[in-house]
Amino acid sequence: MNGSKYFYCCFFLPPKSPWIATLKELSNYDATAIIPGHGPVERDKLYLQQVVALLESLTNQVHAGVKEGLNLEQVRSKVNFADFKEKMAGNDYFRGRAFDDRFVRPGVERAYREAKEGKLKDEN
Repeated sequence: MNGSKYFYCCFFLPPKSPWIATLKELSNYDATAIIPGHGPVERDKLYLQQVVALLESLTNQVHAGVKEGLNLEQVRSKVNFADFKEKMAGNDYFRGRAFDDRFVRPGVERAYREAKEGKLKDEN
């Protein structure tokens, strides 16, 4: 997979922890098509499963760093999403930047805050 089809998931806002449960619930439907807010109609659940795995990896890596007593910058330097980036953005420079700037950076920060503070009350 070269990324030409993937990374359409709109990560313009930091991912929220309830998304994992919501996407898992969506995967239980016997749907023949999934129509995302951005990107093409999905005819299988592969991309949905990749997004769930990505969000779980984000949560697990950040929470592990917090348990080790790392600060936000230390967690940022420790997390690794290279496999996901390759699958979802391929060699495309702009998709890779979007992945880093619109998912990784804000996602790590949000997951860090959730790990430290619990459910965030300053956002919907």
